[in-house]
Amino acid sequence: MLSKSAISIRKSDVKTQKSLGNVPQKLVFAQQCTLGDSGFNLASLTTPTAAMPSFTNPSAYELASAKVYVNQKSLLLISSVRGPLIYKAQYTVDTNTQITFLDWTAEDTEFIIGMLDTQKEGKYFIDATQFVYTATLTAGLAEVFCGAYPLNMFPTEQVGAVMVFVDGVQQFRNSGNAPASPTADGNYQETGASIKFNTTYANDAAVLIVSTGLLVNTPSDSRDAALDLLSGQMDIVIADLALATGNPVSRYQVNPNKPDLTAFGDRLRALEENVYVATTSGNCSSKDVILANTTGGAFTRTLPSAPVFGDWVEAWDHSKTWGTFAFTFGRNGKTIDGSATDLICNSSGERVRLRYDGVSNWILG
Repeated sequence: MLSKSAISIRKSDVKTQKSLGNVPQKLVFAQQCTLGDSGFNLASLTTPTAAMPSFTNPSAYELASAKVYVNQKSLLLISSVRGPLIYKAQYTVDTNTQITFLDWTAEDTEFIIGMLDTQKEGKYFIDATQFVYTATLTAGLAEVFCGAYPLNMFPTEQVGAVMVFVDGVQQFRNSGNAPASPTADGNYQETGASIKFNTTYANDAAVLIVSTGLLVNTPSDSRDAALDLLSGQMDIVIADLALATGNPVSRYQVNPNKPDLTAFGDRLRALEENVYVATTSGNCSSKDVILANTTGGAFTRTLPSAPVFGDWVEAWDHSKTWGTFAFTFGRNGKTIDGSATDLICNSSGERVRLRYDGVSNWILG
């Protein structure tokens, strides 16, 4: 750092930055092709030293960390023979290391230059908490005490657990988090409780320190909050369902096949059903499964008075005595299978199911 008004000496391209964000890094690599090559692998690049004598390819670690397959839409390939190559028309990215040419092969003197904006995939949380600290760096001082934060995060990068901005310009950590020295190549060193800048400022400077983890604020009425709530409710339903049916939780969470889905539906229906033994007349409700025991004599169960489409009621000859003492469904003003009479069940061992059609009729079967 040179002075309060100086831009970052390491990343001058952030001088127009107006707000905090994840600024991708530019990765540049080159491959010397041989005649007939149909592609190349980033894990075994041959640098075209004759054409680019001062160029050095990134390390294998940097190339692997770039996740070319994930970031392939930001990849630009330029051929020394053909010029800029068109993605999915002249090449594809098959894996994080393999690039394949489409319908052409390389000439003997051809080399490829690749440029990629890299960015870590996924969301990162630092200690699962937000970290925001603002302060004034007094002229002549080189250290700001900001409170505890994780040390040694992302050791190969120039940003660790926190990002540091001075007068709105992002600063960068010394490589290896080295202390200030004549050869330090960044702007500061992390201590875990403070930021120690390599040099002092001639004037007071505004310092902003934030975690590199994703800062999340989910309002109670947001879509994410609703999804979180629904997810929690489904987790509870699955646990209760597993407990009620005696099946493992995984049965309801891992790619069920058709028999599994059928069993799942049967168990859901079983949870809805109201199964009970009846020996006397009375009313019944939708989803009742009546185990009608007529040992003590015939009786009637009256159907719901205001059924809706899809309502159903079922009765079983629990005692195998319907042939002697009948069980009757009272129609309660509706028709049963088109008939304006009650349904008398008088066959021993019988099972009868009625489903309402939504108009005025209970359908038998």
